[in-house]
Amino acid sequence: MLKLKAEIETITDKINVFIKFSYTILTYILDIVTIYLRSIFMRTMKFFYTFMYLFFANFLFSETISIKVSLLNGTTGQKGFADTIKVIALQGGMLPIREIKNQSGEFIIDQLEVEPTSPLLLQATYKNANYNKMIPPTPEFRKKIQELKVFETTENQKELIVNSLLQISREENSLRIFKIFLIKNASNPPKSFYSESNPLEIFVPTEAKEISSQLTQGDSKMAIPINFNEGKKGKQFPRAVLPGNSELQISYSIDAENLSDVEFTDQIIFEDPKIERIIFFRPKSMKVEILNAKESVPILNDLPPGVGAYRVKYNSEPIKIFVSGGKPEVKISEGRKVVNGKIFNTWQKSILGIVGVLGILFTLSFLFIFKKK
Repeated sequence: MLKLKAEIETITDKINVFIKFSYTILTYILDIVTIYLRSIFMRTMKFFYTFMYLFFANFLFSETISIKVSLLNGTTGQKGFADTIKVIALQGGMLPIREIKNQSGEFIIDQLEVEPTSPLLLQATYKNANYNKMIPPTPEFRKKIQELKVFETTENQKELIVNSLLQISREENSLRIFKIFLIKNASNPPKSFYSESNPLEIFVPTEAKEISSQLTQGDSKMAIPINFNEGKKGKQFPRAVLPGNSELQISYSIDAENLSDVEFTDQIIFEDPKIERIIFFRPKSMKVEILNAKESVPILNDLPPGVGAYRVKYNSEPIKIFVSGGKPEVKISEGRKVVNGKIFNTWQKSILGIVGVLGILFTLSFLFIFKKK
């Protein structure tokens, strides 16, 4: 009897131990589940509050305005017509707000919900050409009548006067090629150049990488990124050239591992072959040879420090440019790259900054070289 009682107590003790152990495990699991659910709840609430803020921000921090527009046809001097009118907010990117079709003369675009601090872009499209006007974010400018000129189009390339510049810069593992096309549309009466059958083409060698481009034209002074199409001889320019002065900037790289010698091609396609192209190179210690050109003359005077240059007349066929020697222009410092004393995150991702720096150099060089002409 005593033996049976002892066995029962032993079994009871084991059951109690098991229950306590199970309770501990269950409590631990419940704690983990509670923490996990609490985390999910907090993230859900954070997402909810963020969503609600963004959802109502447009109502809390926006205003309703109307834009008065006056379209003028700059070719005929009569009232203008637009196939499409777009209003785009430029704060934090390009956010389309309104699009309307088939407008002419004077009209009002009303009930526009915009942020008070956001600049606006008014864009008219007429016969495949875009005409832009920037509206500053002030009541004074937003209340004004926005006068916007559109133009008839021409397919006559002879109306375009083109001067082009090319710069070669040595990087550690590549050459950076940078071109500027200064285009004057001298049509009279003024017309935009646009041709689907015979578009402008820009030569870019097949081995080129990291191709970037932007266009500034007309009175807007707004740099617009350009995506080229493939053409018969080069990259096809996809936009109309507006009356007046335009500037097309193109940048690309050619592989040159470990400062190796490189040969690449260049060609003029839509430019007048009688007009010389200036080819700059930097550093000046770099050796540059121009092959197969009709004429190639070194420029010795009126150049910025550290820059060499040639005045080149092209043939109808591509020329070859051979580059050797020279130290890289781009220096790596603490994970960033330094270009002409200006710091950018990387060369490739800071193309707009590089375009600005090289653009200033090109413009100054252009003025130095052509000031006596």
